[in-house]
Amino acid sequence: MKRWIIISISVLCMGVVSIQAQTRGNCVIDLSAAAATLVQAQAQASSGDTTAAIAKIQELQAQLDVIIRNCDSATTSTTTTSPSPTIPATEIMMPTATPTSPTTPTRFTTSNDLLSVLVPAGWSVLDQGNSVFIGTSEAVAQGLSQFNPPTGDEVGAGFILGTTSQIAPTVRRGGNFVDVLIAYQTQLRQGGYAVSDELTPTTWQDKPAGWFAFQNNRMAGVMQVIELQPDGLHLLILVVSSA
Repeated sequence: MKRWIIISISVLCMGVVSIQAQTRGNCVIDLSAAAATLVQAQAQASSGDTTAAIAKIQELQAQLDVIIRNCDSATTSTTTTSPSPTIPATEIMMPTATPTSPTTPTRFTTSNDLLSVLVPAGWSVLDQGNSVFIGTSEAVAQGLSQFNPPTGDEVGAGFILGTTSQIAPTVRRGGNFVDVLIAYQTQLRQGGYAVSDELTPTTWQDKPAGWFAFQNNRMAGVMQVIELQPDGLHLLILVVSSA
């Protein structure tokens, strides 16, 4: 059941990642209801009520579908602009930790202005330029930068923007998002993690992407890579919780 919850958090994350130059119209993303549903699913899973937890996850997906449809309508009705010759900032927002947490996030921009993150109230941020790690506590954000597991009910996420060689040094020059994911699959298996046998393909704004789940006795999570530019920039998204 933990895997279902982690995958749902990853879906939430993917639903709100956007390139600023492409965010137009009246598309307003409010994830407060979806975050509350996610927390309810987690509570039901923890109590052993798997049926109710799965029902909540299905409700969560329906909420996300509504957001996507509304934003698709808003963005398709606007005028298309020419892409910026510079690398656009990537805007990211994560769900709130609990349904009672304040819904207004605070904006955090990295020192090199490449990543702009909308961080829920009470969450901590670690800025590493092309990488941002956030978590429900400072210890989670710091620990995740070293791939250390959270504890208790804490959750963390990492966002890393770069070329394939920057994200995964073992990948050959010109490799794509699949090469990056396979490299991490191999590394995690060698580290004793149980890893998805297959990559799950997906897309984000018509850009190819894929993800896989992993878990050991201390940490469970999902790793996703989006190919923003062929043979160029990729965005790695890592969402984890304690196992």
